Amino acid sequence: MKNQVVYQTNADCEATYENLAKNPIVIVDRTEKGLLWFRVKNTDTVFMLSPNGKLQVKWRSEEEKKVLFNIVKELLVPNNPPLEIKPSRQQLWVDYPPPENFKLYWCGEKTEYTKEFTPPLVRVPEKERRKYELDAEIIARLKQLLPENDPYLKAKREKFKLLWGIDPP
Repeated sequence: MKNQVVYQTNADCEATYENLAKNPIVIVDRTEKGLLWFRVKNTDTVFMLSPNGKLQVKWRSEEEKKVLFNIVKELLVPNNPPLEIKPSRQQLWVDYPPPENFKLYWCGEKTEYTKEFTPPLVRVPEKERRKYELDAEIIARLKQLLPENDPYLKAKREKFKLLWGIDPP
């Protein structure tokens, strides 16, 4: 699951640039706006450090975060030791539909979200109701004609579930 975190640090942008430029495992560059852009070789996670100490990180996965966070702490050079890194905000991209055991992690703390949603009863337009009934009837007839594990029947069931949000009757 991809996420982006902005950390407030006491990192010195110039000293950090010099440290990163010497390191063979890091690719580093400066942007037109004066930000320090870097990433560790063979990874997809991108870091941007601003002159005021804000570190923006686009984490590609939780696994990369576990490994790279400790490496980056070693690479950043603080204005006044020790180095301080505090999260200030986070943006998260969640695949839809979310997995069964969906959990969010915020900088080492765990918050669990569960799906407990009962949709309100809504009057379905006649055209939509007829379409649902026709789809259900097609699947019922296919069940009579085809074996249970037939790929075409499975595909029709999956499409029904995607379209209507429930298993076919």
